Amino acid sequence: MRLDAKTIAGLTLPDDKLEVIYFDERLPGHGLRLRRKRIGARVHSTWIAQYHVNGRNPRVTHGVAGKLTPAKAFEASRKILARATLGEDPQARRWLSGRRQPGRSAPSSRATSRRAWENCERVLSV
Repeated sequence: MRLDAKTIAGLTLPDDKLEVIYFDERLPGHGLRLRRKRIGARVHSTWIAQYHVNGRNPRVTHGVAGKLTPAKAFEASRKILARATLGEDPQARRWLSGRRQPGRSAPSSRATSRRAWENCERVLSV
């Protein structure tokens, strides 16, 4: 099916399901996920791009259906899927652009406890 404004308006989530993904026939991997937290709850619609890398099929969400037009969501999925086709893992790139910097890891518990002990000694010696 082609995911455009007219088609999206007619999509529903069956009462007995918590999640359904409708994929666009024009671009494999581009889809709209309808999801609810529990039976009877409100349905949330999210644009996704699903690709295959290293034996996994990760999904990248890139917008809420009510805020992102189908054309913009299609273009965003096209870019994400193009990076995956070229061998890059878009989800890993997204994770690295968050709090952690490439090449840096979280401080060890030894370093954290040593720093806490030094702070205690400094406070008690005053």
